[in-house]
Amino acid sequence: EAAGACDITVLYHNHDFDLARLPDGRTKLDALYEVLPETVLRAELDTCWLYSGGVDPIAYVQKYADRTPILHLKDCVKEGGRKEYRPVGSGVLDFPAILAAQKSDWLCVEQDEPSMGLSRMECIAKSRENLRAMGW
Repeated sequence: EAAGACDITVLYHNHDFDLARLPDGRTKLDALYEVLPETVLRAELDTCWLYSGGVDPIAYVQKYADRTPILHLKDCVKEGGRKEYRPVGSGVLDFPAILAAQKSDWLCVEQDEPSMGLSRMECIAKSRENLRAMGW
């Protein structure tokens, strides 16, 4: 509330551990967003960590679309992000569906570690190439 009074927007960037289930079945991330209203805390959802945390990234992006001014695009292998990251569009995530579900003002592409025998800069170029092929 103090940040908002200073015209500062606070966002929370999730990781896979934020999708752990509470005894009532909710994820920790859902509980956080239920306790803190959008006026206090907005979302910066990370697609890879949503997938790696065991939830449907498309459903979560849709669920929090109006609360997510920045969407973090990151891809990975079937075993998840802690196993291996991939350039956007080179892993298992359905980015055309994710991008169709989002309403963000900004899309942020992240490549934590290089993969597929590519350098960091080659991974970035591959993400850009793949996003352009998807019409972005």
